[in-house]
Amino acid sequence: MISDPSPNAKIPTRFAQAPWNEHTAFWRQLDAQLPPDHLAREIRNAMAHLDLVPLYQTYSGRGKAPHRPDLILAIVLFELRRGQRHPSQWYRDTLESYPLWWLGFGIRPSRSCWYEFRDRAGADVDTLNAQLLHEAVEAELTRAERGALDGTAVAAHASSRPSAQAGQLPHPAMQWRA
Repeated sequence: MISDPSPNAKIPTRFAQAPWNEHTAFWRQLDAQLPPDHLAREIRNAMAHLDLVPLYQTYSGRGKAPHRPDLILAIVLFELRRGQRHPSQWYRDTLESYPLWWLGFGIRPSRSCWYEFRDRAGADVDTLNAQLLHEAVEAELTRAERGALDGTAVAAHASSRPSAQAGQLPHPAMQWRA
């Protein structure tokens, strides 16, 4: 769940606190600017239905307190939905995008943190993303008739050039003589 952790929340103390919470003045200003039907709000609401225990279990509790994985995951899901699949782009966007500031309560992980999260949680992110899609289909928010494996939002089309006929291709042995 993405919200300001209450004293009774099940978020382990080994994670760093986000700079803002739902009561912070700047977060409230961002909240007022974000349209009611914005993708960031949809992701935030959907996150409440995900089982994040496997994701939390990938953290050992040693070293410096990391950013909360639920906040990082929310940002990654937002970015994936927008077709951004690279941690370097996630890093740049968290520096520039106010919906990501709102969604992550102001966290600004380093570039290496984004790469570490991708490496640590890659399989879990795909599973959680599939859970969200399944719930959206069940709630009839989408029909999910088509999808792309590469994360793009636009369907790819084959080359516009006509395919060559078998008789038009040179014999493979002819290619080696050149």
